[in-house]
Amino acid sequence: MHSKIPDGIPLEKNYRTLLSSELFQTIEAFSNQFILTRRGGPASYKYRWGADPLHHWSRQWEYPFVYEKISIFASKNSGFSMLDAGSGFTFFPFYLASQFEQAKIYCCDNNRALTKAFHQRNRINRSDVHFSIADLKSLNYESEQFDMIYCISVLEHTDDYDRVVREFHRILKPGGQLVVTFDISLDGARDIPVAEAITLVENLAQYFHMSNERAADINAQIARPDILTSLLVKKIDASLLPWKFPKWMYKVKSLFEYGHAGIWPPNLTICCLCLNKRSG
Repeated sequence: MHSKIPDGIPLEKNYRTLLSSELFQTIEAFSNQFILTRRGGPASYKYRWGADPLHHWSRQWEYPFVYEKISIFASKNSGFSMLDAGSGFTFFPFYLASQFEQAKIYCCDNNRALTKAFHQRNRINRSDVHFSIADLKSLNYESEQFDMIYCISVLEHTDDYDRVVREFHRILKPGGQLVVTFDISLDGARDIPVAEAITLVENLAQYFHMSNERAADINAQIARPDILTSLLVKKIDASLLPWKFPKWMYKVKSLFEYGHAGIWPPNLTICCLCLNKRSG
């Protein structure tokens, strides 16, 4: 099985193609059903992850990207364990449980309110997704425990990339795979500014082999005029943008955190990478 969703920063044409694909429609159907039967979730669900996480400007690409990488891995491994690092509480791990019966799926997050939500959702879905409270900088898992780790739009919310990446390397088995996605702020008004994104990719390269070296060249990719950005998605469907409060609130926050407010909505793109653990 070969990847149809390329690593790196997505292009507009590929994004539009993906949205009309059978893969996206299948994921969307599960997500919609998950929302209809969402009971027992934490009160902060909508505030932290949105009422409908799939219908978010970047997640429409990120979830299918991660799913396809897992599918390829599963086609070569009869049984495996994987971790959703910084999972929050969304439909995605339960969708994976429905698709990969041979996999043991673990989720971790630092939000203690999620323990009950996962328990209740497992009962509704008759699934067995394991959840634990954890800090990504000091994970409570054994060394070389997992065959695969995926981390969707979480690294931009951490304050020590190196420690998180080292922990991922520690708990992955030899030959294990890491799939990561993260925002890149093209105007520097949000996380992660371009320079920091380059540093993060360099950090990942110390511990992991890049499946596609060209995808790791951030400068070359953001120079393209046809990449997917939040501003482009605004033109396609503004409801997919997550910023619902008055824009002055976000501008003040950006001014306080980054030293300038920038345009609004912020000009973001996403980087999605599939990596393999280096030995030693």
